[in-house]
Amino acid sequence: MDEDAAIMRRIEEEARESDAELLANAERIGIYKPQENSETSKYGKSGLDSIREHYENQPIKSQADEIRNASSDSAMIQHPHGRAVLARRSESAEWVKRYKEKAKLEDLDFSDVSWTTKVVRLLPSTVFVLAVIWFCLLLAQNYVPPPKQARLWPDMPPAAATIITIILINATAVVFWRAPPMWRFMNKYFLLIPARPRVWSLLGNTFSHQSPAHFFGNMLVLWFIGTRLHDDIGRGNFLAIYLIGGVFASYVSLCRFVLTSNLVTTSLGASGALTAVLAAWCTIHSGENFRIRFLPPELGPIISLNLLLVVLVGAEIVGIIRGYRRIDHWAHLGGYASGFAGAQALKYRARKKREEAHGTTKMSEHMGKVNRIDGISGS
Repeated sequence: MDEDAAIMRRIEEEARESDAELLANAERIGIYKPQENSETSKYGKSGLDSIREHYENQPIKSQADEIRNASSDSAMIQHPHGRAVLARRSESAEWVKRYKEKAKLEDLDFSDVSWTTKVVRLLPSTVFVLAVIWFCLLLAQNYVPPPKQARLWPDMPPAAATIITIILINATAVVFWRAPPMWRFMNKYFLLIPARPRVWSLLGNTFSHQSPAHFFGNMLVLWFIGTRLHDDIGRGNFLAIYLIGGVFASYVSLCRFVLTSNLVTTSLGASGALTAVLAAWCTIHSGENFRIRFLPPELGPIISLNLLLVVLVGAEIVGIIRGYRRIDHWAHLGGYASGFAGAQALKYRARKKREEAHGTTKMSEHMGKVNRIDGISGS
């Protein structure tokens, strides 16, 4: 026991000697200056101590207060293809403050995170998603293109007309997010809030962007890939894939936030619908390769569309595993899944039609032979 005590004393003495040597070296090179009458620490008051005191003196705000205040101030700023973060506007005009107060959502409930409450939060959204899927299936099966004279832009290709219409709706939402009188309406129906999920926000947030960079990036992808898919499958099928993809991606994101009790993170953006469009296009052209158009042939790599889809989905999974928080990977995966399923359904329906047409042709040929035989035998 005496030997152990001696060893401990020796260790303490060595630690004190090491501290003294460090302080002497710090004082010599000018990064430490001894302070007299220091009551808090023998090392004096550091910059970290000042920062800590500053924040300790600030009033404590809950996450609920933070999201309520932010929701009135154009709510959230959305990173490209990703989740929203709290942001503040700098307007101080009285009329802006008035609309800021009106835009606050007071019915947000962050307190109850029981499983019963989670089911209650998700049930209306689940019914809404099923209703949207049912409506879009009817649209895909029964859509009839209007005659040229009945179209809004009769001289424009149908694919371009459809995509431009979607872009204009999204552009209108960008403008509304910058109009204080519209803040409350946009917070309620164009922003997905897990604490108070409104069913129409599952659809509205798909056409909603707050950041111009987010808007232009998504619309650029929609133009280049959406027009191609539209030409392949027609307007009815395209709108079905786009709407189901957007709503289902929002629902997957909502389920993730609610089930993990993350009720203060909001989301918006068309990336869920775009991943559905991209997955459907890759699936329909699964046996083909893709080359970037604006690159010369000798520089542009030839990419298998099957491989492209696998890489994109794999990137989302890696993002989830590594915990990247600036992108809503779960929403993207929901879009990829719905787009893949929609394309498989279209391929199955097309295959059934070909088989039926082939069977009808074979039957017609067979009936023709029977008729000729009957005619010959009766002559």
